[in-house]
Amino acid sequence: MDWHGKNLKEILDQTKESNHLNELLVARSRNKKGASADELLNNVIHPTLEDLEFYLRYYINSDTDEAEMKKLISSWIKGQLKKEESGYQN
Repeated sequence: MDWHGKNLKEILDQTKESNHLNELLVARSRNKKGASADELLNNVIHPTLEDLEFYLRYYINSDTDEAEMKKLISSWIKGQLKKEESGYQN
């Protein structure tokens, strides 16, 4: 499947990984209580989405099917959640 013509939202919707990504965003936002919406966008949401996009650009190709894409995204999110749980600072 040609994923290069799709944006990240379309990919997340198609692979049904949006809720999983939301778990990561919530985990990364926990220590930001009282932060403004702009601070969360600039310091949590945008960097996370950029990291995921970079990861996918590196690992996907035109032969990557939907199941492989879902697995790539899911494993990346799980890895990031483990880092959050261990207290790793990005």
